[in-house]
Amino acid sequence: MMDLNELTAREEIRQLLAAYTWAGDRGRIEELADLFCVHGVLDVGPFGGRWEGRSAIITGLRAVVNRSSASVPYGANPSPVRHHVSSILITDVGGGRARVRSYFAVHTAVGLDHWGRYFDEVSLELGHWRFAQRMVVVDGASDRSLMVPSP
Repeated sequence: MMDLNELTAREEIRQLLAAYTWAGDRGRIEELADLFCVHGVLDVGPFGGRWEGRSAIITGLRAVVNRSSASVPYGANPSPVRHHVSSILITDVGGGRARVRSYFAVHTAVGLDHWGRYFDEVSLELGHWRFAQRMVVVDGASDRSLMVPSP
């Protein structure tokens, strides 16, 4: 049976995942980077690699945004991006750390753009849950994806 501290931690971790999604979908890169530990890692695989530290995450995500914007036809408005996260499994909660696994589906102007899984390690840092490491695994993408580079 979970105690109140674990239940509170689990809800705060769910809030962390939601804050990441909302910041990313609105292009608030600095806000998104602040959700990582000071030396946190974002591993985006096919999007551009592995970035360690908030400034590297900001630089890497800006490159992704620029690349994605370049795929929008000249004169067209950038596509809205909507991440949908589900089947959130939080395990090994204790000592200010936890593991999180979830699925995602991303919709853009092309419809279902790409989908996959998140593998997260989260930590309590200065009283706030943050990502120590987030690994993005893309399981598939539309052949018209605006976000996943063509092979």
